[in-house]
Amino acid sequence: MAKRLLVAIALWALGGPAGLHHLYLGRDNHALLWMLTLGGFGMGWLWELWLLPGWVAQANRTLELPRDGPPPFSPVRFLGQASVGIYFGLVALMGLSALPGFYFLALPLAVGLGVHLVSAVGDQSSDLQATLKAAFITAPIFYGRSLAIFPITLTTSVTAQRHRCYKSSKRTREKLGARLYRLGLAYLAFTTPLAYSVFYNTAATASYVAGTIRSTLDWLSVFPSLSSALESVLLLPYHAWKMLGFSGGSFQEWEQVFAFVHSVQNERQRMALKSTPGTSVLHYLPQFGQTHAGNLENTIQPSRPLSSPSPCALHLSQHQCLLQGVFSSHEVAKVLESQLQDLSFQ
Repeated sequence: MAKRLLVAIALWALGGPAGLHHLYLGRDNHALLWMLTLGGFGMGWLWELWLLPGWVAQANRTLELPRDGPPPFSPVRFLGQASVGIYFGLVALMGLSALPGFYFLALPLAVGLGVHLVSAVGDQSSDLQATLKAAFITAPIFYGRSLAIFPITLTTSVTAQRHRCYKSSKRTREKLGARLYRLGLAYLAFTTPLAYSVFYNTAATASYVAGTIRSTLDWLSVFPSLSSALESVLLLPYHAWKMLGFSGGSFQEWEQVFAFVHSVQNERQRMALKSTPGTSVLHYLPQFGQTHAGNLENTIQPSRPLSSPSPCALHLSQHQCLLQGVFSSHEVAKVLESQLQDLSFQ
């Protein structure tokens, strides 16, 4: 059945990071690579739009490429081999590092398979046996070091380039079900160790995710609309979680992460309200900080009456809240104290 360019472009736009257009064109290795790297870390997916017409022509056998001798050296493919090899090695380091003999077996195997996957994209391939042999020979030299990923990746990438070749032009067409089954097994083999590591180390992973979310929201705080939209998106799993009744047990740490995002969203909504004359700053504080801030307001008074107080003298502006990162009553109290001290010297 002839492949259509418009269908390939539509699949590229709708499911490009998942490799749907490559699956449509019969490029299963490329589809698997895109599934595991989310479209070549995003950059490859955007770049390949201009390559779709040539790939459609190859799928329809209307464009025949020269197959005499080895393929020419491609810096892009070599860089992709190195990047994916490091990526596979890091995933193995996260999910399988507790296994005995990890640096002898699991790490070189993961790096070698990642490099070979890029080598087998398109109409080219390489010698898998030579690639894995280079990985297993290099691994013992850097035994026990997390940086071993880099020399193993370098040697396997160079070896794969030295053994590059064209695939056979006589290929049988497999049924879609068999192709999807093989891709599913490969995808599970990659993601299962990573998922096990994430949920086995739930507390550490949740703490890392919470810290990453905090840093991201702080960085986006100068764009209130974008920050609010991101917070709402992050809270969607939390609301679905609550509707389905999941709570407690091993999910408590993850619930705390979503609760943290929820509290940040509520607090920023209060801080984003515009200050109006005659409104106390306590109106903008979270409930857990009102008592502490109220005591501070009663104890710290200006040394003399103010002749013409500023309408915003006792108000926290949105800009101040975003820059100071006020997330606790203690930090709110410090901001209040500094403002009231400034008033006492006027």
